[in-house]
Amino acid sequence: MGKKKSAGHYCRICGRRRANEKFGGPGHALHICKDCQRDLKREARQKRKAGETDAVVLESEEDLMGMDEDDLALMLDQPLTTPSAKSTGKKGIPYDELDANIVRLVQALNRYPGVMTVGSCGGHETITNPSQWQAGTWYVKFTLPSGKFGWYLLEHLAWVVNEDYRGSGRNVMLLPTSAPPYLNTVGQCLHFVIEGYGGENSDELAQFLDATKKYLTKKRR
Repeated sequence: MGKKKSAGHYCRICGRRRANEKFGGPGHALHICKDCQRDLKREARQKRKAGETDAVVLESEEDLMGMDEDDLALMLDQPLTTPSAKSTGKKGIPYDELDANIVRLVQALNRYPGVMTVGSCGGHETITNPSQWQAGTWYVKFTLPSGKFGWYLLEHLAWVVNEDYRGSGRNVMLLPTSAPPYLNTVGQCLHFVIEGYGGENSDELAQFLDATKKYLTKKRR
């Protein structure tokens, strides 16, 4: 007769075998229970406040999925920086290769933790390839992390772009877009795109995103 498997799940931090309900989000894969996750985040938060570490922006998918509002506030409580258009940003975006009139919007989106732009066009008088749009139109395509934090980002950007900015009469729109999942990799095809038409100024939208980013940290009831 085989050995009976112990019930529950093992936590590698506290060393206890605990009920499955004590593990949530990425906790199962990481073998860290909810209590230990809270303790680790509390300790990291105290270190950040004390200036003992520069680990302010969490970039891994697992970290982003397990965030709460306090983590979010710490991540965004930093002065805005504007990388030179002749440089590569910290997320590896080659800004010097982009259309000059779309760079500031691409930078503004990449200043959001978890957002990664994957394509853009500022509009061209002469179209030379299918990815280019006509002059007077533009787009920026980007990805968001899955989980709770990705949802926070999406609801914030949908409000800012589609409701507040577009609602004031601007010719912009945020939309989901996807290649055929059955021909590619299921679960990795969904992207989002912000589009502008009618000679809309993308620099002004970039300024608006910077000005409204602070509202992402507001507590949710």
